[in-house]
Amino acid sequence: MKIKTLYLKIILGLSALFIAGYTTLLTIIMINSPDERALFTDQVFFEIALYLTAFISWAAIYFAYRILRLIDQQKAFTTANLHFLRQLRYLAISETIVAIGLAVPFFHFGISGMPFAFLLGFTILLIPIIIAAVIAVAEKLLVQAIQLQSDSDLLL
Repeated sequence: MKIKTLYLKIILGLSALFIAGYTTLLTIIMINSPDERALFTDQVFFEIALYLTAFISWAAIYFAYRILRLIDQQKAFTTANLHFLRQLRYLAISETIVAIGLAVPFFHFGISGMPFAFLLGFTILLIPIIIAAVIAVAEKLLVQAIQLQSDSDLLL
């Protein structure tokens, strides 16, 4: 196992633990918060979106780990790696859809007197879109690298 991928795998593991702890903490806060009828629907959407986000994040960590395993096995430019990268892109797109549920309370608070909460909600929506775009560019580069590798293998 290469040192570079070992550090990345450790970071992925710590990220999974952080997501689990953060989700647990927010669940405890949501359970103990007083229920106001005006915010109850927003709280339900937020909690559902929170759990979906955690599930999508764990799936993304799994696929990133699989990519790192292929890199360790010297199989970086393979169709399996391309498949995992596509799965990461689909997860980023689905995260954008779920982020709408996470951003609803921030939009509500932006209307009710906290103007910068609207910007925070918009940022929550924008981050997964940017990540999906970066992954799409990496996917195109990987497709070209696989084609170049197959062409060079045919020449030899």
